[in-house]
Amino acid sequence: MESDLFGAYEWAAESYEDLKDVPEAPDRAAVFRGLMRANEALLDKADASMRAADGLVSAEDELDDKERELLSPLGGPRDLLFEKADADTARAFLAAFEGAWARGPKAALVAGAILAALARSNVLASLGRKTHSPEETRALHAQAAALYEEVHAMLAFRVGSGSPMWNETAQSALFRAAAAWRLAGDEARAKRTYEKGGPLR
Repeated sequence: MESDLFGAYEWAAESYEDLKDVPEAPDRAAVFRGLMRANEALLDKADASMRAADGLVSAEDELDDKERELLSPLGGPRDLLFEKADADTARAFLAAFEGAWARGPKAALVAGAILAALARSNVLASLGRKTHSPEETRALHAQAAALYEEVHAMLAFRVGSGSPMWNETAQSALFRAAAAWRLAGDEARAKRTYEKGGPLR
């Protein structure tokens, strides 16, 4: 998702391709949406983009009413953030995400949580660091770290419940949490988080 957000579409397409068969409809929709976005940006991927669009339609058809209601407000802000990752689009997405995250179910918001962590740490704290005090910057990284840890816990549960395809994403979330804790100035927690890493299978 980070590759997608910052225009590294070849890497993004490869990563999304690895997850296109995940069983959870909200996450499969996010994967196909990202795959379609990446393929549309790659001039020689028109056919792949059409297949991704078909996959997106199928995944969205499988959303239940609660998931559809929860995810709908994120659509516009999410698309704007991917179109232009800056402070304004990051804050708009975070406002929409935080409302949905508070309501839940959180299981439908894994992709949104990853994007929210990127918005806090990579966009607001890193790209916008000159506009924040050091304390505000560290707080943004800490918020991102805590969110990555929640994502890791949710995905680790899925791996333990028989969905090993989430293993790499779960580990990535944990290591990103450790890196964000380090940027937040909490070296002890960064070390503890990093040491949790290891195969989940």
